[in-house]
Amino acid sequence: MGAYELHKQRAEADELFRRLLFEGYEKLKRRTGGSPYVLIPDLRSYVIGRLSEQGMFIDEAQFDDFLRRQPRVTAEYIILLSPPGRREAGGIWIGKDYFYYVSIYPQKTDEDNSSPHGLQQGKGGDCSSEHL
Repeated sequence: MGAYELHKQRAEADELFRRLLFEGYEKLKRRTGGSPYVLIPDLRSYVIGRLSEQGMFIDEAQFDDFLRRQPRVTAEYIILLSPPGRREAGGIWIGKDYFYYVSIYPQKTDEDNSSPHGLQQGKGGDCSSEHL
């Protein structure tokens, strides 16, 4: 298999992961009574389960790697990761930071393209345009 085919397969896997991440986030958010904060362990279980239903088997470490690779800010969405109030098992380490919650917000389509929190795309704290 050539480099192009491998790149194409990875892009397809990333797109499927992103679709299931958003799908799982929306379903789990409904269970939290509308709170935008979803537990990473719950989202991890959902995505891993849905992937296995489609014959794609990944473990928790692979999920974490996929999540780390997702862009936090795009023209379509913002992914915010938040730490727990106190240390909880099952979160994700990114560098020296530990996160336990995820929230996903669509980007506004108005002229300033700001998020629901007033953050400009590609600006501010954890909402950089870098990958996780």
